[in-house]
Amino acid sequence: MSVPRTRMEMPEHLEALISKPTLTRLNERKPMTPVVVMKCLEPEPQPSKLDLKRHKELQNIARKAREARERAKQVAIEAATQKNVYTHSRLILGFVENWTGISVQEIVGPSRKKPIVEARQITMWLMRRNCRGTYKHELAGLNFIGKRLGGRDHATILHGYRKIENTPELLAKAQQIEKAMLG
Repeated sequence: MSVPRTRMEMPEHLEALISKPTLTRLNERKPMTPVVVMKCLEPEPQPSKLDLKRHKELQNIARKAREARERAKQVAIEAATQKNVYTHSRLILGFVENWTGISVQEIVGPSRKKPIVEARQITMWLMRRNCRGTYKHELAGLNFIGKRLGGRDHATILHGYRKIENTPELLAKAQQIEKAMLG
């Protein structure tokens, strides 16, 4: 059985709104229809339980991200105040750059020119002798040094270290830089 439709009574102030012409997208003047007016007057739908749950999940994700940023900031502050491997490796690269006049980009880069290779090998020797690992008693690994020097293999680092050890001129130069660096 169908229920007969009845026309809804519209307040007078709404009748006035409907009768006024408004602009549409095509800039044509048309009066508002009662359906549009009634839709504007409908209350906004309340969020469902799923919407509220999703909102809480997003708030938790944002909170966790803030906490992670704070932890990262604390770790960075601690790392800056302590002597760690990363700081030492940058320090060594800077000393070798100042001492030899070869930029860090060239030392880390792929060039095989003799002065650049020698500067790179001196850097390998200094890092192997002076960089500390995670624990104070261990030296930085060959893989770490390789990554700091442009993604080189551990065998390349070992070869560069032995080359400095076996070449008296380069060893003397590396020891001079080490002496200046350590004070």
